[in-house]
Amino acid sequence: MKLSHLTIAFSLLLPLTLCSCNTGENISDPNAITDKEKVDMVNFARQALNQSNKILTDEDKALITKNEPEVKEHYTGYKTGRMAMSWELTNKKVTIIATGRLLSSSMGWQLAVTKKEAAWTTRSNASAKNGNTDAKEFLPLIKNP
Repeated sequence: MKLSHLTIAFSLLLPLTLCSCNTGENISDPNAITDKEKVDMVNFARQALNQSNKILTDEDKALITKNEPEVKEHYTGYKTGRMAMSWELTNKKVTIIATGRLLSSSMGWQLAVTKKEAAWTTRSNASAKNGNTDAKEFLPLIKNP
């Protein structure tokens, strides 16, 4: 009798124990953009930054093209939220932040360039938050912050 109770208890605890071992690494967010869309976002950011004549040097542009950015994402709905792409360069950090419905014409953009001195200080900031921003409208903000 005691053995059957032990067997039942063990059989109930085993699935619970196995389920709790999942690290969550393979669970994807249903709201997230796809890996290909993430690559597209990074490539657009690179293209926009490479067209900048006032903010970045040719050396900075080469590093942005060569190095992968640090990407942080926060989703509030289906493909909606905030995605920040940052490159840490020799003497500055360049961050482009997309907000709103990602990969849509209503997506907003912000560009922040912070200079390394004693501490990080904001040097330049351009944004496009009007809700009707697309790549064509964002590029002039980078050229003329």
